[in-house]
Amino acid sequence: HGRISRLARRLGGHIDKGATLAEAFRKEEALPPDFIAVIEAGERSGKVTELLFKLVEEFDTRLQMRRRLLISMAYPSVIFVLAILFPPLYKLVMGDFKGYLGEVLGVLIPVALIVALYVVLLRLFRYSRPARRLLEGPLLLTPGLGRIWRTLALGRALGLLGLLIESGLSLR
Repeated sequence: HGRISRLARRLGGHIDKGATLAEAFRKEEALPPDFIAVIEAGERSGKVTELLFKLVEEFDTRLQMRRRLLISMAYPSVIFVLAILFPPLYKLVMGDFKGYLGEVLGVLIPVALIVALYVVLLRLFRYSRPARRLLEGPLLLTPGLGRIWRTLALGRALGLLGLLIESGLSLR
């Protein structure tokens, strides 16, 4: 029921019209391009079923990595918020609530808007390589977070390489 069943019907419609499974997924933009490449390789090698199970495992692994990243970002995020809340605390002690609130919100609101805009843009351009490169560039340069992001990208690339080799593609 719901979104998945609508996607399955649309995929089935593409396949009924003669498209391969990979082409159907590509038309619907329902999977990342690397997953579609693995499905395409599986179609060529005759190992689609096994590779689909592997893709489910890979998807679960990526989901766990994303959760770990969010958990690892909790402590720095708390420290960041405290660094914003504490310095102007003297204003609150002196009875200048409006001054304190103005200074805190003057930092928190722009930061929250930038993060929200960034997340929305990443989701909108999820599978667009040029847009994604443009959006991820500043993230890769961020101290600490850039290293984590590169490590995640390397893990995804190596996982994809393993799946492609397993599908029967040669390294050439």
